[in-house]
Amino acid sequence: MRFLFFFFLTSLFVSLQGQTTDGFYMVWNKNHSGTEISPAIPLNEEEAKQINCYRVHFDALGRLSKVSYFYAGQASNAGDYGAFEMERIYQEGNYMERFKDVHGNYTTNRSGIWERKYYCDKDGFWIRREDYDETGALLKEGTAVCLAQRNADHEIEVEINLNVAGDTLRDGNGFKIIHFEYNDDGLATLRENRDLDGKVINGDQGYSTVVFRFDHNGQFFEEAFKNERGELFLHPRFDLAMINWRAFNKYGKARRIYYMDEKAYPHAGRAYAEVYYRENMSREKLVYFDREGLETTDRNGVAQVIYNYDSSGKFIGLSRLDLNGKELSQ
Repeated sequence: MRFLFFFFLTSLFVSLQGQTTDGFYMVWNKNHSGTEISPAIPLNEEEAKQINCYRVHFDALGRLSKVSYFYAGQASNAGDYGAFEMERIYQEGNYMERFKDVHGNYTTNRSGIWERKYYCDKDGFWIRREDYDETGALLKEGTAVCLAQRNADHEIEVEINLNVAGDTLRDGNGFKIIHFEYNDDGLATLRENRDLDGKVINGDQGYSTVVFRFDHNGQFFEEAFKNERGELFLHPRFDLAMINWRAFNKYGKARRIYYMDEKAYPHAGRAYAEVYYRENMSREKLVYFDREGLETTDRNGVAQVIYNYDSSGKFIGLSRLDLNGKELSQ
């Protein structure tokens, strides 16, 4: 029976994979539902020498085995999982992820995670995730355990994050019990705050729902904030209710970003931004414009945002300039 269960589990992993071809990709996994691994925007080897990208590997059963990040062709520790490489090790009923630096040594990622363990349900989908530090203890800061509830299609429908003491944590939106919905491609369409009875309620920042729209490559093209009455809500920190990305290049990078207020009108302070990229497709700068197409500033007097990286491609911060090109204090 154990062999039969293991055979069923591994067969299930194979059937759940999306794109299972080893290679270089701009996006190593566009699927948000937790049902499969789906890389997007493949690159050839020549492109991968210049463009920041991920090299994705699958095992003989079609399961993700490892993913590595390259900054303009050079191995870099700046992958979006916080290291150069993330590897998966599969066991019966669970799997784990560990991280490596550019020298091939196991390391903690930027969140302090040494090992991430996933515990699966009877159908092979994880429902509990635990994050451990280098000492083998659950993380003492931030999320230590994530609990996932799945729907009939095995998609992650509800997520709750706990600290090491077992207390429920709020996410960056101020949500405690997070509900998700997806389209047919496994792309998230909303992230919503609900109470124990399933009622939509506002989070700490005054809104209840973040609505997403992604293109076929898993790239944002719209995001909106709504309150528990379903109305567009002006985010208190960003001073925006809706953001729209447009004019994508072949690598999935948007050259324009449009900003709207709570009435879905072009924002009175800044209506859109032009985005500039380096040859490796990392952001170089962003410039704000008003409704008439004249350069303008946000409510903090910022006219341009410059993106700074170290030699390995790690993002190290922003420089903010006023209309005269003078750098503003943080």
